Amino acid sequence: MVDDELENRLSEKMGGSAEEKIKAKIAEFGGLLTRAAAVRLLCRQNGIEIDTPMPLAKAKGTSLPFSFRAKVDRIFPMQEHAGGSTRTVRLHVSDGSADATLVLWNEQTSIVGAGGIGAGDEIEVKGAYVRSGEICVSRGSAISRIGGMVVAPLAKLTEGECIVEGEVGGIEPDCAGQDMKPDVGKPFLSFQLCDGEMCRRVAVWSPEKKARPDAGDRLRLEGVVFKKGEIHFNSHSRLVRISSKARLLGKLERASVSSGTAFFVIDGQEYSLPCNEALRLLGVKSVPPGVEPSTLFSIKLQGFLGKQISYGKISGRLEWLETG
Repeated sequence: MVDDELENRLSEKMGGSAEEKIKAKIAEFGGLLTRAAAVRLLCRQNGIEIDTPMPLAKAKGTSLPFSFRAKVDRIFPMQEHAGGSTRTVRLHVSDGSADATLVLWNEQTSIVGAGGIGAGDEIEVKGAYVRSGEICVSRGSAISRIGGMVVAPLAKLTEGECIVEGEVGGIEPDCAGQDMKPDVGKPFLSFQLCDGEMCRRVAVWSPEKKARPDAGDRLRLEGVVFKKGEIHFNSHSRLVRISSKARLLGKLERASVSSGTAFFVIDGQEYSLPCNEALRLLGVKSVPPGVEPSTLFSIKLQGFLGKQISYGKISGRLEWLETG
C-alpha cells in the first residue's frame, strides 16, 4: 500500500522515534488527524518526497506515489456495489504520452458532479498510485481542475463538440430517427434545452434511463456535439442534473455515517450517498486535510436533525437540503 511505503520511508529517516512522532502529530490535532495524514505531514516536514511528477507512460511502472497532469477524455457512469454502500466512477485520461483509467471511490465521486470536473477538462492529480493497472487516489490525494472547456451559451454555439447548460422545456416522446443519416431507424428521445429566451433541441441517441430528464430540470451536458442547429447526445456524452424543480417537505428523523456512506431518514424514507456529498448538502464545501469527514458530518448535522426541512431529490437521490 502507498501509505505503508511512506511510513517505511519515515521510519528509515527517523529511526525508532517515528512511531512516537506519529502519535504526537495525531494528538496535536486533537485526535482528528488520521494516521495516514499524520505520516504524510511528517514526511513533508522532514523533506521526504511524497510524490514525483511524471508522465502517464512512466507512471504505469512505478509503485510509489506520483503526480500528473492530463486531459479527461471521458467520464463513465457511476457504478454501485454492495447494495449501494460503495460507489466508483472511472475517468479515461490522457497526457500525450499514454492514456489511463483513473478510479474515484465513494466520497471522491462527488468531484465529477455539477460544477466539478467534466469531460474535456485538464486536471492535476497529486498523491496518485497504480493498483491493478489503474490509477487510484487516497483521502490524502488532491484532484484539481486546471483548465478545459467552458460552458457555451446556447445562442452562440458553433458546430463541433461543446458543453452546454440550461433548463429542460418540452420533452418529445421516444421515436426513431428518420431524417438524420446515418442514424436512420436508431431510437432516440429529444427535448428542448433553454437558456433565457434561447432554446435548442437535444437529440439523445439510444437513450438510457439516466439520460432521461424531467421538465424543469437544470442540466449540464458534456461531450455533446452541435450540428445542423441541434445538440446531439451520444454514448460518449454525459448528463449532469444540476437541480430539479421538485421541492419536498419533511422531518429529518435521523442520520448516520458508516464506511464512508451517509444515511438520512426523512419521514421514514431512507436515503444514502457518499459522505462528502452529504457534507455538501449540509453546507460544507471542503474537508480540512486530516479531518475525518464523519466527525464533521456529526457536527454539521445538529442544525438539521429533528427539524422540518425542505429537500429535493433526483432519481431517488437527495440533491439538496434546507431548514425551515
